[in-house]
Amino acid sequence: MGLRPTDEGVSRYPEQYPDFWTTYVWDILTHYPQAGRVAWVASWYNADWKNDRSASPYIPYKGMKKKNSKKAVADFKKMYNYPNSVFEKDMKKRVTP
Repeated sequence: MGLRPTDEGVSRYPEQYPDFWTTYVWDILTHYPQAGRVAWVASWYNADWKNDRSASPYIPYKGMKKKNSKKAVADFKKMYNYPNSVFEKDMKKRVTP
């Protein structure tokens, strides 16, 4: 497990790694100078086409019903609320024409 230049994610999320976003993403980005130069981190949710919740989510979502889901959602919100995190909604404030 770890960050790669192409994507991020862990297959046992959130069951085994509910703290994935703060421990395995944020801590790496903020504690290692080379990693701090990352321009962006992209994530996704694998659609649950079978409607049996067997798909692997790589980001928490509303209504998530896997082991440690509540912890995973709280962890992502914690990272989202860090003062130096930047999400799409923040870009309008930072980018000027």
